Parts: sequence; structure tokens; C-alpha cells
Amino acid sequence: MDSLEQGKKIIKDKIPLISKNPGVYKMLSSSGEILYIGKAKKHSQ
Repeated sequence: MDSLEQGKKIIKDKIPLISKNPGVYKMLSSSGEILYIGKAKKHSQ
């Protein structure tokens, strides 16, 4: 499996763990460096 496919699998496996609640979310590198900070609001359907 190449690195792109491995990355896709990792993301796909993590999707069920993502909170559906509003809040502020941070993505950190393995060394703790901030990669992304985002604010989410509750999605209404």
C-alpha cells in the first residue's frame, strides 16, 4: 500500500471518531506543531 492509500485509510478509520458537537478543533503534527485550528458550529439537517 502506498503512502497516499495509507493516508486515506487512516482518515477513513478516524471519521467515526469525529465529534458532531460545535467547538474549536486543532490538528497537531506528531511533534506537537499546530497544523490547523478551526471552529465548528452544529450542523442542522
